[in-house]
Amino acid sequence: MTSDIADLTKQIIEFIQQRFPATQDDLDPDSLLLEGGLVDSLGILDIVEHIELTYTVTIDDDELLADNFSTVAEIAAFVQAKLPTN
Repeated sequence: MTSDIADLTKQIIEFIQQRFPATQDDLDPDSLLLEGGLVDSLGILDIVEHIELTYTVTIDDDELLADNFSTVAEIAAFVQAKLPTN
């Protein structure tokens, strides 16, 4: 799986747009997901589950912070930091 931040961002945006069709027109890497009303708290959990399954990483409860999941850009940076380096 890629660890390039641009690819991660694109893949995460595609997942969110597929899972939450209302985000089609309003989603960019810096869009506020929860605060902007694009995704609710259960939606964030869907995103977490997708990340864990897709990128084979474990997200601990103490990592479920607004700093990690407020925007797609923050999610992508968080995922990139969790991926093993080759």
